[in-house]
Parts: sequence; structure tokens; C-alpha cells
Amino acid sequence: MIRALALLLPLLLPQEEAPSFAKDQRLAAAYFYPGPDVKPAAEFAEMGKAGVEIALVAFSGDAASLDPLIAALDDLEKDRKSRPRLGVFVQPGATPDLGAVDAFFGRVPQRHWAQIDGRPVVWLAPAPPGGGAEAAPLAAAVSRLKRPPYLVSELSWKDAPADRTYAWGASRGYALELPVVSVGPGASGRDDGKVYERHWFKAIRLEPRLVVIESWNGGADGVSETSERKRKYLDLTHRFVRDFKVNEKFTLPKGKFTAEKHVAFTIVYTPHDQGLRPIPTEDGVFDEVRAGAFQALTSKENKKGTVRRICFDVDDSFCYFDKRAFEVVVEFFDAGEGSFSLEYDSGDRTLPADQRALKSAGQVRFGNSGEWRQEVFKLPDAVFGNGQPGGGDFRLSTDKRGLSIRMVMVYRR
Repeated sequence: MIRALALLLPLLLPQEEAPSFAKDQRLAAAYFYPGPDVKPAAEFAEMGKAGVEIALVAFSGDAASLDPLIAALDDLEKDRKSRPRLGVFVQPGATPDLGAVDAFFGRVPQRHWAQIDGRPVVWLAPAPPGGGAEAAPLAAAVSRLKRPPYLVSELSWKDAPADRTYAWGASRGYALELPVVSVGPGASGRDDGKVYERHWFKAIRLEPRLVVIESWNGGADGVSETSERKRKYLDLTHRFVRDFKVNEKFTLPKGKFTAEKHVAFTIVYTPHDQGLRPIPTEDGVFDEVRAGAFQALTSKENKKGTVRRICFDVDDSFCYFDKRAFEVVVEFFDAGEGSFSLEYDSGDRTLPADQRALKSAGQVRFGNSGEWRQEVFKLPDAVFGNGQPGGGDFRLSTDKRGLSIRMVMVYRR
């Protein structure tokens, strides 16, 4: 009899209310990847210390794989230690099937759910390429869930019935001013933590209510402690999450071009890059051309269409996500007909968010003089936050013809 009462007691007692975050709270989340070599107790403890409230678990549908995570949270809860709550990170197929969501929240005790506005957090990875990104089938799949979710979807889900949206890839989404900002150390070219630092620099200035770290424990893009990266990115995460929570806008360290009045690229002198460098993109293909005394950087045809571009990246130590006035001097070979234009990463709040990174500074017509010629473009509100496709700050464009340049200089004004 006593044993029977003991078994029934948990069912008779009122269940603990699931905690919920408010939608206007400043929250930090991170993608979390379970696996046989992962130690969830240690990882969740570090998340709690860093102030990361939501662990977005990459979940494929195997409910039993969640048991070590649940046990780790139970132990942290028993020891009264800070810990994250669990949301589900799902990659739907071509036909949206969110069955894994019900399996996830059916297995995880409600007290460990990450909830916003009283609803469990469901986070959608980018839609599969070539289909499945329509709102109607996704809305139908969401409506079939047992619990109304707090849905965060990637931009590729067109007009999704989401509470918030984000852009996949920590280098995207800033110019769009999305409700969720992604940050991360980068899968390659981490630059000794400077990439991660610049992502947080932008994120804190945009003042979002939700920041997601790409990722917590991924092999290539993780911030957790490993034998290779040790605690470097973990300690940086502690610092940046703290600054984000209190809205402390830090400054970037000084660099090689911080005190310079201008930066330049020139094909004639070496080194060519003096705080300004051309970067290749899908529609920005270029080549160095040398024919006798003629030396130029020339745009080439590309597979994207008839528009040819030369895209430029301004050194971050000269200007990075800081609204200022500049002048850009372009020395180009004036031959043939047509025109070229300059578009730049601006902070113009009169433009829609998705157009600010491509603001026009005007165009110049070719005069067919057969000589080198200089033109000046005025940029009254540039931010140079790497917001253009490919991570550029400004670009020169022509249509159905090429452009040959010898020098480009950017002056502070």
C-alpha cells in the first residue's frame, strides 16, 4: 500500500510551472550538437555561467538521445546552478514535417523547456534548396503540433508564420536589422578572435532582443572549450554576453589604419592593398591586366548575368560599422560608351533596411577619351560594416561592358 502511494504521489502533486522568458527580454541562445563524445553537464554548466539561456538542440527525432541532456540539467538543477533551457533546432525536409518537435517536447520535462511568451521555442534551419520554402505547407505543419510554438525561422522560409526571423550565417543579417542577430567565430579564418569580436560589436549596437551563437560546441564554428582553442572563445563569450545583457557598447582595438586619413588600392605600386582590397564575389570577377605600360584591375564576365562588378573591402581598423562621411576617388580608363556606378554600405535610415547596404553614390559616364581619368564619389553616411554580398563595403558596377581601374582611394571627410 505504501509503495503504491509512493508511485502515485508524483501524479497527485501539482506539476511545476514551466518557466517562460518574456519576448522583450535580452536573451542569448546557442546551437548545441549532442553526440557520444559530448559532456552535456560540463557544457550546460558553462552555458549557465556565460549567461546563455537557450540551448537549441540539433534534434533528428531519436528521443532517447535526449536522456543524457535531461540528466545533466536535473543534476545542475539539484545543485542550484545556472543552466540553459532547451529549445529544438530542426531541419525540415522538402515537405515540412515537424514530428520531431512533438517527440522532443514529449521527452524533455516541461521545467527544462525554453519558452518565450509561454510557448516552447522551435527554431527552423534554412529551408531546403529548390523547394519547400512556401508559407502554406509550413503553416499547416505548425498547426498540427501538439503545442503552439514560439517559432523562429530562417529567411529562406518565405512569409513563414514565425514570431521572429534570422539569417543563417553570422556574417549576414546585420543590414537587414532582423529581430534575431547571429554571431560566431567563423568556421575558418577566425583571425585570433577578431571575427567573433566584430560580430558582437555589431550585434550589441543593433540592440536586438535575441542573439544566437553559431555554435556552442560545433567542431569548426564552436565557442566551447577544446584542446585546440582551449578557453579563448569561451572566455570571450562570457564577456560579450555580459556586455549584451547590460547593453554595454564596447570599442574595437586600434589597428594599422585606425589613425590614417585615407586607405587605397593601386595596381601600379606594391603592395597593391593599402587598407583597401578587391574581393571576389559571384558577380564580381576581376583580373590584373598588364600590356606594356598599361596596368589595370579589370572586371570580367561572370555567370550571374551581364552586370560586372569590382567589390572592395575597407580595412576594419579604418572604419567598421561606424557611420561617417567619406569620399572615394576612382581612377579608371576612359574608353568606349556606357557608365559605371558605385554602391556602398550605408547607415541611411530613410531607406528600407534591405537596401541600405546597396545605396547608390551615383554613376559616371564614359567619355571615350582613351585616357586615365579620375572621378570622386561622395558617401555622406557610410558604415562600411561588410554588409554587401561577399562581405564587401562598396562596389563598382558596369552593365554589358568592362571596367579597368588603376587606383581607388577612400578619404575621411
